[in-house]
Amino acid sequence: MSELIALIERNQDLLGETAHSLENGGFQVKSAPDFECGLQLFIDNSFDLAIIDTETGLMGGLGFLQSWVEEAPEDHTPVIFLMSDAVGKAELDEIISQSHFKSRVIETLFKPIEPDRLTSFISTYFESKRFVPPKKSKVMAVDDSPILCTMYQCLFEKHEFLYEIVSDSTKAETIAQYFKPDLILMDASMPDIDGFTLTKNITSSKELASARVIMVTADSRKSVILQSLINGAVDILNKPFDEEILLAKMKSHLDKKRVYDELSGAYQRVKATNERLSALAATDSLTGLYNHGRLHEYLIKEISKAKRHDRSLALVMLDVDHFKRFNDKYGHRCGDEALRTLAVVLQGALRDGDVPARYGGEEFCIILPETDLEGGALVAEKIRNVVENTLVSADCCDETLTVSLGVAQWKNGCSAIKLIDSADKAMYVSKNSGRNQVTKA
Repeated sequence: MSELIALIERNQDLLGETAHSLENGGFQVKSAPDFECGLQLFIDNSFDLAIIDTETGLMGGLGFLQSWVEEAPEDHTPVIFLMSDAVGKAELDEIISQSHFKSRVIETLFKPIEPDRLTSFISTYFESKRFVPPKKSKVMAVDDSPILCTMYQCLFEKHEFLYEIVSDSTKAETIAQYFKPDLILMDASMPDIDGFTLTKNITSSKELASARVIMVTADSRKSVILQSLINGAVDILNKPFDEEILLAKMKSHLDKKRVYDELSGAYQRVKATNERLSALAATDSLTGLYNHGRLHEYLIKEISKAKRHDRSLALVMLDVDHFKRFNDKYGHRCGDEALRTLAVVLQGALRDGDVPARYGGEEFCIILPETDLEGGALVAEKIRNVVENTLVSADCCDETLTVSLGVAQWKNGCSAIKLIDSADKAMYVSKNSGRNQVTKA
């Protein structure tokens, strides 16, 4: 529901233009050309804001407001005064400060004022009044002034923030680390550690990098503003400050923080999804080992490293003996279980840095970095022995398997395809020589 505004202005042209601008801005407007009609408006309606011309004589608008206060003391409609004489501003302020309605007057503006600029000012005012911080917004104030700490506490409780108030600058970083605030109001000048250093330390922390810091300072020099921004502050608030301006700044930066967190969360979810998809694309779905394609990519990289650093590299090819007979006897479900068991055996028998992969069907391949031919043969023999003594346990069978293995060593000038082919030929020598054995290329 749009706000209802009372507009009392003797200048008919300005009255019409201003009312039109406010209505275009989304507000409801009820207007009156004089104070007698204006008083009736207040009797008949409940307004969210009143815009009152003071007339040439100061007591016109003030007299009207005083009459309304006496008529309806329970009404607290905020008021904006419009006046033509800037010279009388000090006198007007003095009268208002001593009146019973001083808390109602939020601003005095001078004519001529563009209706659109007035509408913009009022829109900003209502935006700050509408501000309801997110229920879980966490704010922190760091200030050595007991008066400001008390003011912050009242403000935070009034607007239902989760909050921490720190008067000792030496404890601010520790408290920020466990509290993890969304926004920090940081006093620039404090004993022990100043606000600039604290801001730099806090915003440099990985856990608090997205926290928004508003630097609060009585020093409006350019050097102070630049130092604040360079050290990680997103905004400056000069003392003494207005509560509505503070809330408007807090709203703006909390909104930005919320959007940042949402985008960051979405990015992390997309990244995790891409990583899972990448892993799936590189992984054999049955055994969880690298698949044929990823094996070739990894082997090419390892060959490049071996060549660059003049290191050894061995490759083992492995084939399950009589696997077709096993499948025919126990079925493909048990065959799948046998391959999964073999993958587990390989992962358990290998060293850190060794890379097993399913080459295809019942064939497996193992990359052995920094390993020569003899070392590769020892690893292959260890695998052969462990497989031979491992029971494939499933509800359909309890049986052991054997494997035939071939080992080849990379030599300078040998490609990945040639290395695989060399190990594969050695493996077939093992199979043709009685199976369950290791052959070196």
